[in-house]
Amino acid sequence: MKRVTPLQYEMIGADYYLGAARGLKSDWVLNIQAHPQVNVRVGAKHFQGVAEVISDPIKFADFMEVRLERHPFMIGLIMEKAHGLPRRPSRAQLEGLAKDEAFVIVHPTKFSEN
Repeated sequence: MKRVTPLQYEMIGADYYLGAARGLKSDWVLNIQAHPQVNVRVGAKHFQGVAEVISDPIKFADFMEVRLERHPFMIGLIMEKAHGLPRRPSRAQLEGLAKDEAFVIVHPTKFSEN
């Protein structure tokens, strides 16, 4: 059965990076691990893709640094309120956070017109 889940994303290169607030425990992440072929809609754009769940601490920290650079206030508040970290955590703190977190990269494979 298809599910619809609205998510925040970051476009990095040609791929869509999605943070998972509950990490590997998120239902949608578990679904992606079981079925990595996804259908995505971003605004008026629809496409198929392959989703990849990432829990590697180095890659997680890289992604969080991008998010902190692009959205310092919002992500800083999340770091502080949800994780008990400073609003501008160190690289080591971001890598440590990865033990409980994950993110997903969607690699687009086929775009549709509608």
